Amino acid sequence: MRFSRRQALVSIVGAAVAPVCLFAASGQASAVVPTARKVGHFRVAYHHSWTFVATKLTACGVFDVTGDISYNLWKVTDGSHYAYVWKNQTLTDPTLSLTIRAYHPRSRQCARSKSASKVLISQHWTGNGMRFQYTTRYGRGSRYFQYNSGSPSTFGTYISRMSFTPPCYGVRVSGTIWEGRSSSSYGSGAKKVCLSRK
Repeated sequence: MRFSRRQALVSIVGAAVAPVCLFAASGQASAVVPTARKVGHFRVAYHHSWTFVATKLTACGVFDVTGDISYNLWKVTDGSHYAYVWKNQTLTDPTLSLTIRAYHPRSRQCARSKSASKVLISQHWTGNGMRFQYTTRYGRGSRYFQYNSGSPSTFGTYISRMSFTPPCYGVRVSGTIWEGRSSSSYGSGAKKVCLSRK
């Protein structure tokens, strides 16, 4: 399928940035009408884990995040220059789990299951100019699951000019564990989820 410059940008990149030419930056402008090809629809799964040691509570908190990001990948070219465009990036069922275990100070090991009075857990996402989080509070237990299948989040369109440089997003977790009147809080560093398939 052949597009005019404006049609290519409206159809692929989106109306919000339609007036901006894909190849205008860095002297890449061309008189050739660009063509657009859909590379495909992809889904990238992810799994990251963090362990928090709450020494005062003699407890460990093992956080796991799982899910996938689906997206459409397009390639736009005018013969001499090209760009990859990631569209419709959707974070599907981003699940956070927390497992409470007993901590043994002498061995410095997280061992058998242990109960907490209550917990507050969050997963935080950043990247491509976006930032959002999911937060849930739970009562007594030793294992918790935060499912978000009913509220998929989307990332904006991402463009990589003259290279296949996929978007990467950061995910981190935070939480507070209570045992009676005592509590301990944790905030992790971010880990990457990159949309590297093509």
